[in-house]
Amino acid sequence: MILDLPEPIRCQVLQKYLTNDKHQGVEDCYVFAVTILEHRTLLFTCHTENGAVFSRLPIWAFRAKYYSGEGVNLETLCPWSTVGVAASIIKHRYLKDYEVQCKIGDALLSGRYLFTIDYSEGLYAQDPEQHKTHNVIELRCGLFAALPNNYCVFEDAHFTKSEPHFSHYCRNETYFQ
Repeated sequence: MILDLPEPIRCQVLQKYLTNDKHQGVEDCYVFAVTILEHRTLLFTCHTENGAVFSRLPIWAFRAKYYSGEGVNLETLCPWSTVGVAASIIKHRYLKDYEVQCKIGDALLSGRYLFTIDYSEGLYAQDPEQHKTHNVIELRCGLFAALPNNYCVFEDAHFTKSEPHFSHYCRNETYFQ
């Protein structure tokens, strides 16, 4: 399944993903779509400044222009594969541009909410204990992450408490009818 993003993301793509590891450096691009393949990482499509379109690149292939994310384990940017064969993308108006504290491996990194991918078909998408969404976050270090709800604390100065708190929540195990 291929889905358009709510709006293109202007960023940079690592050339190693465009040249089969033959070149280093980055190229300006727009990321505009995501491919959902069950039990694989999210795969994104970009349009480069040279006019090429590349599909099925992982989220860790992209950087913001202000990148400073050295030392971040790239696999932790999308710790869960897709959990279904059908998905929807939504940019929640309520969460628009919220600051997000993200659990990335052992670190707590901050970022900005972009959009959410939710799954509707497939064994894990139907299981309340296994179901996850992917919240796509632009991290302040210039990386992008796709994280489940329990890896994110969305901050609202008028509503949420000041300290991010991850410890007492549990996965839902109830099938609501």
